[in-house]
Amino acid sequence: MLLRVLLSTIRDGGDCSCHRCLVKKDEIQFLGLQQDVRTREKQARKFDSARLFSINQARRLIYNSGYKVDSAKVERILKPQSLVPIQVRPSMYLS
Repeated sequence: MLLRVLLSTIRDGGDCSCHRCLVKKDEIQFLGLQQDVRTREKQARKFDSARLFSINQARRLIYNSGYKVDSAKVERILKPQSLVPIQVRPSMYLS
């Protein structure tokens, strides 16, 4: 069950290339370098209230206002962090 949830939260076509960190696609050229390791540690994805707010905001636009998932308004919210409008039980990620 956990695998299904993780796969459903990976976004293709967002600005971030990795599902575990917020490293942008234009920084891929540093892959494997010491600088890359430090950047990935500093920019690790965290399930926090800001991320949850963005996902919920996008879900409200989709379900309550009738916007398409790939509409410009929804994309402005989700694409910068490569988020998807799927709600997962938050207690799994909060520590």
